[in-house]
Amino acid sequence: MKNKILLLCASLFVTLSLQAKETICYKKDWLSPGTIETTTLDGGECNSTFSVIEMKEKGWNIKDIQVSSSKKGLNYTYTFTDVQPKVSKFLNAKKEVTIPSFDIQYTKIYDVSNNEAKINIANLKKGQSGIVVHTYEDGKSVIVNNAHVINSNESYSVLRLSQFDDLEQDAIPTTNRKSANGDTFILNYLYDASLLIAPTSQSFSVVREKFKKNNFLHSDIFATHLKLENEPLPSKKTFIKFSKFQNIGTIFFVVNSQVYVVDAKTFSVLHSYPVLYSNNDEQLPFYTRVAEIDKAFWDIDFDGYIDIIKDLVGANEQTEEEYLNEDLKLADGQKTHQENYEAYYMNLLGLTDVRQ
Repeated sequence: MKNKILLLCASLFVTLSLQAKETICYKKDWLSPGTIETTTLDGGECNSTFSVIEMKEKGWNIKDIQVSSSKKGLNYTYTFTDVQPKVSKFLNAKKEVTIPSFDIQYTKIYDVSNNEAKINIANLKKGQSGIVVHTYEDGKSVIVNNAHVINSNESYSVLRLSQFDDLEQDAIPTTNRKSANGDTFILNYLYDASLLIAPTSQSFSVVREKFKKNNFLHSDIFATHLKLENEPLPSKKTFIKFSKFQNIGTIFFVVNSQVYVVDAKTFSVLHSYPVLYSNNDEQLPFYTRVAEIDKAFWDIDFDGYIDIIKDLVGANEQTEEEYLNEDLKLADGQKTHQENYEAYYMNLLGLTDVRQ
């Protein structure tokens, strides 16, 4: 059976190759994943002249990305194709979505006491975050605290102050200064820098089109991080740590026909919006063009797998295909919340009764 499947895949590959042009570009020993799309790539049509962004401008589309570790950094291999992606019928279903309440706002803090402070901005979402900045007499400023909303009413909001540890580098000077009355609170700091987690390429495109004011870091970069960390399913802690490293303020999760906007520091759900998309071909842990985050299907030992099944159920006249089909149906009926995109992220965001 395995030979038949491989032969079928090979035939399909040959057929598609005759219809489309492809080129392979690469970058070896790269140390900055966040800048891989803006640096020139070697080989193929890139020819040490064009970057990923420039290749897209020339009409090429990314078909696949392979990432591996090297002694000095990361090795990237991009497969580009001239086949244009299909335009989703859902893109024009609704107008562009804006989040006016999440624009940056500046205000002074007061009543600072016991790691809490107040601001004269009312009706905020619990978990909305920002930074507290102190400005010296010479005009220079320093970030003294992270802060997030813990209570809000029609008159004012209460902040919880915490250590600002977003820039964990020994070369950058830090301060022991504490927040004080009159310091400036910058609400919704970096909220326009976002990460998008979606189940399909279609839903990914739909959301990016509707939230044009946000600068989305491509999920491929996050997938690369997960692959190198050997973490097929990202935890809440991983999302927060990665967002801090990449200076991301919000994470957009597409789950059950809703877009949930989440604060990247507090992981609080700030808002949700309905979105239309087809849920066919959902991809776990999320849509990405980075291959093999977890174990590939072709790595399974089919012969050994069949032998185990035969030992368990005894001899009968079923074919190998029948054995596999029955077992896959059984496994499909026993999926846990970690094996299903919708259930996994509903649980991660605290939208179900299942505890983390």
